[in-house]
Amino acid sequence: MAIVQICDFGEKDGIKMYRVHGEKIDLEKILQACHDEDAKFDEAPVLEHVRKGLWTILLKIKVPVGVGGEVE
Repeated sequence: MAIVQICDFGEKDGIKMYRVHGEKIDLEKILQACHDEDAKFDEAPVLEHVRKGLWTILLKIKVPVGVGGEVE
C-alpha cells in the first residue's frame, strides 16, 4: 500500500504550490498524471531523495487566472 503525503501551500499569483512526499514510483506516477493532464508548471518539478526510500517533490502548478480562464 502506497503512502503519499501532500502538503498544500495554497495559491499565490496564479501558482498553486504542493510539497509531495512518498516512494519514488508513486511520485513518478503523480508526475505522469500531471503531464497526461497537460499541467503547466512554473518551474520544472525535480524528484529529490530524502532518506531510506523516501522522496519529495515541489509542484508549482500554474492555475487559470484572468479573463477566459487561460493560464498567463
